[in-house]
Amino acid sequence: MSREVLRDAIIYLPAKVVPALVGVLAIPILTRLLTPEQYGQYLLAMTSLTLIAAFCISWLVSITIRFYVVYGVEALYRYSRRFLILSILLACLLWLAASQLLGNAFSNRFFILAGVLWLVAHGFFEYYSGWLRARNFAKAYSIALSWRSATGLSIAVVLLALGFRDGAIIVLGFAVAMLVGLAFLPKYALQAEIRQRQVNESKSDLKVILHYGIPAAISNLVITGLSLADRYIIGAQMGAESVAIYGASYDLAEKTVFFANSMLLLSSSVIGFRIFEQEGEVKAADFLSRLMRIYLLAAPPLVVALAILSPHIVGLLLPAQYQAGALVLPIVAAGGLFVGVMHRYSLLLSFHKRTDTIMWCSAGALLVNLLSCVLLIPKFGIIGAAISTVVAYASWLFFVRLAATKYHGPSFPWLTFFRASGALLVAAAAMVSILQLELTYKPLMLVLSFVFGMFAYSFALYLFREITQKDVQAVVSIISSRLRKA
Repeated sequence: MSREVLRDAIIYLPAKVVPALVGVLAIPILTRLLTPEQYGQYLLAMTSLTLIAAFCISWLVSITIRFYVVYGVEALYRYSRRFLILSILLACLLWLAASQLLGNAFSNRFFILAGVLWLVAHGFFEYYSGWLRARNFAKAYSIALSWRSATGLSIAVVLLALGFRDGAIIVLGFAVAMLVGLAFLPKYALQAEIRQRQVNESKSDLKVILHYGIPAAISNLVITGLSLADRYIIGAQMGAESVAIYGASYDLAEKTVFFANSMLLLSSSVIGFRIFEQEGEVKAADFLSRLMRIYLLAAPPLVVALAILSPHIVGLLLPAQYQAGALVLPIVAAGGLFVGVMHRYSLLLSFHKRTDTIMWCSAGALLVNLLSCVLLIPKFGIIGAAISTVVAYASWLFFVRLAATKYHGPSFPWLTFFRASGALLVAAAAMVSILQLELTYKPLMLVLSFVFGMFAYSFALYLFREITQKDVQAVVSIISSRLRKA
């Protein structure tokens, strides 16, 4: 295994664990504090805000991560800061336009004001936290993201408990949390380097950055649309309550399987760009191959666990009105596996600054998703939307993999794939055996089933010689080192 990837993944763990846990905790809380219609309105509003932010804001993070190793802090900040205010203004204008088109989905104008505040706070917060990630300031990055999720939910829940029962309150709560965080974030994000590179500004540099950044902005919009656009179709054809039922189960899947993928992306993108720039294409391809192996070991057991435990998870966490979404959970989780493999190949395209290619591949997958939704949702309802997600993600992997064949890319670890598949069968049998006990205390049954399944999976991998004693010792050493430093 790649020791550096494992080390950084463990360092970045709080940056994903805390938001993921808060996200999972938020779903049963908010679905009980709001009616399904109100929760559906909140999801539609956040879908629009997230799409707008993906297009207008996230490209600044993309160029920071890609070009920090090339230009350093001072020059890249000078290049990018001029776009920050313009991007936030554009985002607010797009939100005002979207809120007019979707006016029936919002209960009052407070949604519009809360959305504007959220976009302003989110724009600055994402920009500066992106610097933390680019510079590998893992601890500060973890604190920032943990603060945003935990404090934002806390503020929202307090306001909802006080009687302000409106989906806009949740948006407002997270906006306030980010604004408070901005009192400290820029100082740590932009602190001077010991050896600061001096780069004279030139039009050619700006052209290179924009050539990378503009397709990245469109790609981010399309990629976010792949995850969220089906909610508009569900809302138009089935109403806000169906959006709530679908969105609650979809988000539970996203906080688990997508968690494993995003954990590796946090550090691997930065490490990969550094290897490509400093050591060349062959070393970068070898790095991606090792990264692919780690992903194939980490993500599939979460999918199997969701497939087996999803009826119990939904029954435990969500109110009775949301039980119909139980089948959505394992279907979306399975689709997430395609996304994880795809990201290993899209990193290869990013190494070569081909964000335009990623954009077209993503647009093709979004088109597949929308067409599938139009065909399947009228016939199968929210299950049709979940199936469309899997079809779209599989298409996305196919398009990106096809585009990446022109470069020296990673080799797919087929031996790891087959060994992991065998270990998954062992894990599934272990989890089902625990469920057969039918313990009275359901949460304990779920925890025991998951823990026993993961232990069986790990032990099977060891027996199949996919992981060795050296791998185990490396992980233990990294964790022990982090604990000592903590």
